[in-house]
Amino acid sequence: MKKPIVLCCAHLLFLGFSVKAQIIKPCEWDYKLSNQNNKVDGEVDLVFQVVIDETWQLYSHVQNYEIGPLPAYFEFEVNNSFELIGQMVPIGSKTKHEPVFDVNVNYFEGIAEFRQKVKVLLPNPTISGEVSYQVCSNVDGKCINSEEDFEFRIKTIE
Repeated sequence: MKKPIVLCCAHLLFLGFSVKAQIIKPCEWDYKLSNQNNKVDGEVDLVFQVVIDETWQLYSHVQNYEIGPLPAYFEFEVNNSFELIGQMVPIGSKTKHEPVFDVNVNYFEGIAEFRQKVKVLLPNPTISGEVSYQVCSNVDGKCINSEEDFEFRIKTIE
Protein backbone atom coordinates (compact mmCIF):
# COMPACT_ATOMS: atom_id res chain seq x y z
CA MET A 1 0.00 0.00 0.00
CA LYS A 2 2.85 2.43 0.75
CA LYS A 3 4.56 1.71 -2.57
CA PRO A 4 1.85 3.40 -4.73
CA ILE A 5 1.85 6.45 -2.43
CA VAL A 6 5.64 6.74 -2.62
CA LEU A 7 5.56 6.39 -6.43
CA CYS A 8 2.81 9.01 -6.69
CA CYS A 9 4.77 11.46 -4.50
CA ALA A 10 7.96 10.82 -6.49
CA HIS A 11 6.08 11.43 -9.76
CA LEU A 12 4.68 14.74 -8.48
CA LEU A 13 8.13 15.78 -7.28
CA PHE A 14 9.72 15.14 -10.69
CA LEU A 15 6.80 16.83 -12.45
CA GLY A 16 7.48 19.94 -10.36
CA PHE A 17 11.14 19.95 -11.44
CA SER A 18 10.25 19.63 -15.13
CA VAL A 19 7.78 22.52 -14.95
CA LYS A 20 10.36 24.74 -13.23
CA ALA A 21 12.96 23.91 -15.92
CA GLN A 22 10.93 25.39 -18.82
CA ILE A 23 12.97 27.57 -21.13
CA ILE A 24 11.89 31.18 -21.59
CA LYS A 25 12.34 32.28 -25.20
CA PRO A 26 11.15 35.88 -25.71
CA CYS A 27 12.57 36.19 -29.27
CA GLU A 28 11.61 34.45 -32.49
CA TRP A 29 14.22 34.77 -35.27
CA ASP A 30 13.51 34.54 -39.00
CA TYR A 31 15.99 34.70 -41.89
CA LYS A 32 15.19 36.04 -45.37
CA LEU A 33 16.89 37.35 -48.48
CA SER A 34 16.20 40.85 -49.82
CA ASN A 35 16.12 39.46 -53.36
CA GLN A 36 15.27 36.00 -54.70
CA ASN A 37 16.80 36.52 -58.18
CA ASN A 38 20.52 36.51 -57.43
CA LYS A 39 23.45 36.16 -59.80
CA VAL A 40 27.06 35.23 -59.25
CA ASP A 41 28.99 38.50 -58.66
CA GLY A 42 25.72 40.14 -57.56
CA GLU A 43 24.89 41.50 -54.12
CA VAL A 44 22.04 40.58 -51.77
CA ASP A 45 21.05 41.56 -48.23
CA LEU A 46 20.75 38.87 -45.59
CA VAL A 47 17.77 39.95 -43.47
CA PHE A 48 17.58 38.88 -39.83
CA GLN A 49 14.08 39.61 -38.49
CA VAL A 50 13.25 39.19 -34.81
CA VAL A 51 9.85 39.29 -33.14
CA ILE A 52 10.35 40.24 -29.50
CA ASP A 53 7.76 39.44 -26.84
CA GLU A 54 6.02 42.35 -25.16
CA THR A 55 7.93 43.68 -22.11
CA TRP A 56 11.28 42.40 -23.45
CA GLN A 57 14.16 44.27 -25.10
CA LEU A 58 16.86 42.93 -27.43
CA TYR A 59 20.21 44.73 -27.37
CA SER A 60 21.69 45.79 -30.70
CA HIS A 61 25.14 44.78 -31.87
CA VAL A 62 26.02 48.49 -32.14
CA GLN A 63 26.94 49.83 -28.70
CA ASN A 64 29.26 52.52 -27.37
CA TYR A 65 30.31 51.21 -23.96
CA GLU A 66 32.75 48.77 -22.40
CA ILE A 67 30.55 47.56 -19.56
CA GLY A 68 26.81 47.13 -20.02
CA PRO A 69 24.23 44.73 -21.45
CA LEU A 70 25.68 42.15 -23.84
CA PRO A 71 25.32 43.33 -27.44
CA ALA A 72 24.18 40.96 -30.17
CA TYR A 73 27.08 39.28 -31.96
CA PHE A 74 26.88 37.75 -35.45
CA GLU A 75 29.47 35.16 -36.46
CA PHE A 76 29.57 33.92 -40.06
CA GLU A 77 31.16 30.61 -41.05
CA VAL A 78 33.84 31.53 -43.54
CA ASN A 79 33.76 29.97 -47.00
CA ASN A 80 34.74 31.10 -50.48
CA SER A 81 31.19 31.25 -51.91
CA PHE A 82 30.41 34.74 -50.58
CA GLU A 83 32.00 37.92 -49.28
CA LEU A 84 30.64 40.22 -46.58
CA ILE A 85 30.18 43.79 -47.84
CA GLY A 86 30.41 46.48 -45.16
CA GLN A 87 29.01 46.14 -41.64
CA MET A 88 25.79 44.65 -40.29
CA VAL A 89 23.12 47.39 -40.19
CA PRO A 90 20.48 47.61 -37.43
CA ILE A 91 17.06 48.79 -38.63
CA GLY A 92 14.77 50.59 -36.19
CA SER A 93 16.82 50.50 -32.99
CA LYS A 94 16.13 52.91 -30.15
CA THR A 95 18.48 54.49 -27.61
CA LYS A 96 17.94 54.99 -23.89
CA HIS A 97 19.96 55.56 -20.74
CA GLU A 98 20.51 52.35 -18.74
CA PRO A 99 20.81 53.44 -15.08
CA VAL A 100 22.18 50.09 -13.85
CA PHE A 101 25.34 50.53 -15.93
CA ASP A 102 25.06 54.34 -16.30
CA VAL A 103 25.42 54.09 -20.11
CA ASN A 104 23.31 54.74 -23.18
CA VAL A 105 22.22 51.52 -24.90
CA ASN A 106 20.84 50.73 -28.36
CA TYR A 107 17.97 48.26 -28.20
CA PHE A 108 14.85 46.97 -29.93
CA GLU A 109 11.28 46.44 -28.72
CA GLY A 110 8.58 44.50 -30.57
CA ILE A 111 10.46 43.95 -33.83
CA ALA A 112 14.15 44.05 -34.68
CA GLU A 113 15.85 43.84 -38.03
CA PHE A 114 19.50 43.46 -38.96
CA ARG A 115 20.84 43.49 -42.53
CA GLN A 116 24.16 42.28 -43.87
CA LYS A 117 25.07 42.86 -47.52
CA VAL A 118 26.99 40.03 -49.21
CA LYS A 119 28.50 39.50 -52.64
CA VAL A 120 27.74 36.12 -54.20
CA LEU A 121 31.00 34.60 -55.49
CA LEU A 122 29.91 31.05 -56.46
CA PRO A 123 26.63 29.52 -57.64
CA ASN A 124 24.05 28.58 -54.98
CA PRO A 125 26.00 29.45 -51.81
CA THR A 126 24.91 28.53 -48.32
CA ILE A 127 25.73 31.16 -45.71
CA SER A 128 25.53 30.01 -42.11
CA GLY A 129 26.65 31.02 -38.68
CA GLU A 130 25.46 31.91 -35.22
CA VAL A 131 24.05 34.95 -33.48
CA SER A 132 24.42 35.36 -29.73
CA TYR A 133 22.33 37.97 -27.96
CA GLN A 134 20.84 39.20 -24.71
CA VAL A 135 17.24 40.13 -23.99
CA CYS A 136 16.01 41.71 -20.77
CA SER A 137 12.55 42.18 -19.34
CA ASN A 138 11.58 45.75 -18.60
CA VAL A 139 9.10 44.45 -15.99
CA ASP A 140 11.24 42.40 -13.59
CA GLY A 141 14.77 43.06 -14.91
CA LYS A 142 15.36 39.39 -15.80
CA CYS A 143 17.96 38.95 -18.55
CA ILE A 144 18.50 35.95 -20.80
CA ASN A 145 21.55 35.22 -22.94
CA SER A 146 20.88 32.98 -25.92
CA GLU A 147 22.27 31.77 -29.24
CA GLU A 148 20.65 30.95 -32.58
CA ASP A 149 22.10 29.17 -35.59
CA PHE A 150 21.23 30.75 -38.93
CA GLU A 151 21.41 29.62 -42.53
CA PHE A 152 20.70 31.32 -45.84
CA ARG A 153 20.51 29.22 -49.01
CA ILE A 154 20.91 31.48 -52.01
CA LYS A 155 19.69 30.12 -55.33
CA THR A 156 21.47 31.81 -58.21
CA ILE A 157 20.20 32.33 -61.74
CA GLU A 158 22.30 32.63 -64.89
